[in-house]
Amino acid sequence: MPRLLVAACLLLALPTLVAAEEPDVIYKQGIAKLREAQADHSALVPATKLLAQAAALYEAAGDEAKAAEVNSCLYWARKKMTLADTAAVKGDAQISQRLEAVAKPIPVDDAKAMLAKADEFAKTHADDPLLVAIRYFEVGDRFKDSEAIEKSLKAMQEVGAKAKLAEYKPEPTDGRVFVKSEPAGAAIILVTADGGKMDTGKVTPTLVQLPVGKQSLQLTLKGRKAATLAVEVDGKAIAKPDAATLEPLTVPVDIIFEDGWTAFVDGKPAKAVGTGKAETPCTVELPLGKHELGLAKERFVDVRQTVEVAEDGVKATGGLPANSVEIKAKPLKGPGQLLAAQLTNDLNDVAQWSVGSGKWSKTREGKMRGEGDSSTSFQRDLPGTGCISFRMNVISGMRPRIHLDGAGFNLSNEGYQKTLWVYGRPARGNPFPYVNGQDIAVSIDIQDDHFSVSINGKLIAEGAKGKSDRIRLKLQGGDDWSKGTTDFWDFKVPPPKR
Repeated sequence: MPRLLVAACLLLALPTLVAAEEPDVIYKQGIAKLREAQADHSALVPATKLLAQAAALYEAAGDEAKAAEVNSCLYWARKKMTLADTAAVKGDAQISQRLEAVAKPIPVDDAKAMLAKADEFAKTHADDPLLVAIRYFEVGDRFKDSEAIEKSLKAMQEVGAKAKLAEYKPEPTDGRVFVKSEPAGAAIILVTADGGKMDTGKVTPTLVQLPVGKQSLQLTLKGRKAATLAVEVDGKAIAKPDAATLEPLTVPVDIIFEDGWTAFVDGKPAKAVGTGKAETPCTVELPLGKHELGLAKERFVDVRQTVEVAEDGVKATGGLPANSVEIKAKPLKGPGQLLAAQLTNDLNDVAQWSVGSGKWSKTREGKMRGEGDSSTSFQRDLPGTGCISFRMNVISGMRPRIHLDGAGFNLSNEGYQKTLWVYGRPARGNPFPYVNGQDIAVSIDIQDDHFSVSINGKLIAEGAKGKSDRIRLKLQGGDDWSKGTTDFWDFKVPPPKR
């Protein structure tokens, strides 16, 4: 009977024990994801969901100390969230409410007490610098406390210190593998069957000894995303797997500015997070280091700002790294260069054109070649005003055409003579005669109410343009009557004059 009574008591107590353990388990999972998010931002949203769940359970159980610890982590996570992350949790009312709750202002009079609690937490969690940094971060960010900010930054430096892995010691039965990476200098880590990691003590390119059989290597290099390399070691010949490519490490950053400006990084289009366009306000991937952030919009002067990006965000003078950049410059009407430069690049990229008919290819010299009854259209519209120049060579035939739909005219060879002239709109001037194989430099200037066409530096035609804000560019190398071959290259779109 006594044994049955004890067993019955244990069964009755089991749900309570499980309930007590449940928030601890969820919290540990959330913290594990939060640590992962330090190197892989995509883990931040899963971490936030787990932490929000754990916080609710701790509060329901009346564990105020643990709830405060988790809420501090949620405050950190919320500050690290980008616009894309916020959109990802928007549909979950419980998480959204939890994040709003942890962000509510706290009386300034509580600052001293919160810092004291953070100091006490740091003493009891000295072996976990990330949690210490998070706790100090909340105090520093809420009250702009320089002492707390400094302590948070110091703890984060400890987080960045490389954890020492167990050393792999080669055995006499090991095989040999020649490991390469691009770029070179990556540390070679052996990943064991149970997920453990052992340091080989070598960097690429080099010969390493590994156990016979299928092995997995992890290659790591500061400022680069880790790469995994699968190798088959037979113990006889030297295995020579292909070089692993370590992509640059990037950090998602919110760009905050007025609506509809295209973002650039170092003069190139920024990569948006998710499926959206890199148009403000937006979240973009920024590589580590110093970069020029540019914003561009038609008929406006480019906005430029230098930013420095670290693994934990954009560096701020005298403060903690941030996950957003707010551009405070005032937009000014005028010519911009970024959009024009990108348009020039795209026009010379065959991949940015859609073939309508015939054969189109890229020559060894980088020229676009249309053969036979051929047409191709640029995939983006051009601005309704501006200048475009290019070179062409009618190798054979006599039916090249350059259509500028929207402007209402085209530059073509019609009739039975080899001449280029404007069709579709009344024009003044004289047709340009040419011969097959001749390099021809074309410049077309389109303004609000008129256009002009120059060939080889001489004006050949001018007239009134059609009324349209956009222009669709289409090329023909020949048609059904004259299945010729025409090359087009060296497209240029200079910045607008005004």
